[in-house]
Parts: sequence; C-alpha cells; structure tokens
Amino acid sequence: DDLGVMRQLGANAVRLYHSFGTGVDADHGGFLDRAHEVGLNVLPGFHTELANFPGECDAYDCFDSWKKATLKGFKQGFLDRAH
Repeated sequence: DDLGVMRQLGANAVRLYHSFGTGVDADHGGFLDRAHEVGLNVLPGFHTELANFPGECDAYDCFDSWKKATLKGFKQGFLDRAH
C-alpha cells in the first residue's frame, strides 16, 4: 500500500504525470478513492504533447484542447464522486 506508506511518512499530496491529455484512457477512480481514504491530495498533470500536434493547439493556444482533456479526465475518475 504505497499511498498508505507515503501518508504515514508525512506526505499530504501526490503529483501524477500525464494523467490528463493525449492517449490517457485509464479510469483513475480506484487510485483516487484510495488516496482520499488515506488523506492524500492528488495533483493531476497534463500530457502537454498536444501543443506539438497540428490542429490541436493553433498558435500554441491550448485552452480548448486542455479543457477537453480536463473534462474527459473528470469522466475517468477525477471528479470527486464522494461529495
């Protein structure tokens, strides 16, 4: 139980890399529920390769692409279902 050990050692948050964005189709609900159980905050990270894909971030304005990725992430467990 890595999350439990981290909490016992005094951690209050865990940062994830590439949990939102291109090629991310996993459901993170179980991980997030466990983090909540042990009292850890979760900071999701964006896979920023969208900026390199033609048509995804015109003139490096990624607002629409990242908003879409964020809303998709909420459906994959990042929306707090407990409250």
